[in-house]
Amino acid sequence: MINKRGQLTMFVIVAVIIVVIIGIYFLVRGQFGISGIPTELLPVFNYYGACIEQETRTAIDLAGTQGGYIEISESDYAPGSEYAPFSSQLNFLGFPVPYWYYIAGNGLVKEQVPSKIDIEKDIADYVETKLNDCNFDSFYAQGFNINFNKPEVRVKIGNNKVDVDVISNLVVSKGEESANKKDFSISVNSKIGKFYDLAIKIYNKEKKDAFFDNFAADVLRLYTPIDGGEISCSGKIWKTGDVINDLKSGLEANIAAIKFKGSYYGLNDKNEKYYVVDLGDSIDENINLIYARNMPTKIEIAGENVDDQLMIASPVGLQEGLGILGFCYSPYHFVYDFSFPILVQIYNNEEIFQFPLVAIV
Repeated sequence: MINKRGQLTMFVIVAVIIVVIIGIYFLVRGQFGISGIPTELLPVFNYYGACIEQETRTAIDLAGTQGGYIEISESDYAPGSEYAPFSSQLNFLGFPVPYWYYIAGNGLVKEQVPSKIDIEKDIADYVETKLNDCNFDSFYAQGFNINFNKPEVRVKIGNNKVDVDVISNLVVSKGEESANKKDFSISVNSKIGKFYDLAIKIYNKEKKDAFFDNFAADVLRLYTPIDGGEISCSGKIWKTGDVINDLKSGLEANIAAIKFKGSYYGLNDKNEKYYVVDLGDSIDENINLIYARNMPTKIEIAGENVDDQLMIASPVGLQEGLGILGFCYSPYHFVYDFSFPILVQIYNNEEIFQFPLVAIV
């Protein structure tokens, strides 16, 4: 009985100690907040964290819409030429999107594909600059004193998030209360890393297999006269402008129909399998491919009877000595040299990553 009473007394003492500790915890948390910062000063620190997150999201959006680039200066722009109408950037809905692959105005092929490390650095530089614009005016009006050092930002892009670490000794005081915080770490939900990796797969697939070029070559055979002949003594005439318009219409429709093997679409019939490209993995993100006739496009047509107005197939059989054939034949052979941009868009309901490249046939 004595042992049991001693044990009971010990349990009571332990319980009292636990209650006291819990009471002290909530008392301290009420005065200083969970982070140890006085509750009265917490709104300033919370605002700075929110400002970091907002500027990070803005940087991610810019990188996604501009092919992985954030700051695009006028000095980065290289104009096209009559030979190659592609500048270093595709103007899409007012956004300058740098080409990953294009033909420069001097006829040389150019690549400008940013690495993931480049994108991380650009996001970090953007956030470092923009944090100076965080507006503390409402806190100054309430009597807060706020100081912080020039921030140093590090960024790491994952598949589904972007981690940001900011080193900036933020010092806040008001009345007799004062606190500081040197490190701020946030994670922003974003698929920019996954979208970028998928964009690289598409780009490398095109470099290896030229599948965009092959689709375009098929469009050329279906929509334009190339090789053939007409049983006719009057020949055959095409308007050059009409042929070019037909080719552009075919490219618009067929480029948009291309899919990548995966689960983000459905096929209406077996013939649509022609448009499915295998990247080696099943794709579960939305991908859109765009070519529009108003985009810079180079189309040159050569042949024996070709000019800016007409393409002519001249008859054979009217010449002296050929009448024995009993009919006239109008053969034609036209040579095409054309190149055009394709904008690759990878997206969901919240964000997008897009980049353009030039297909060459």
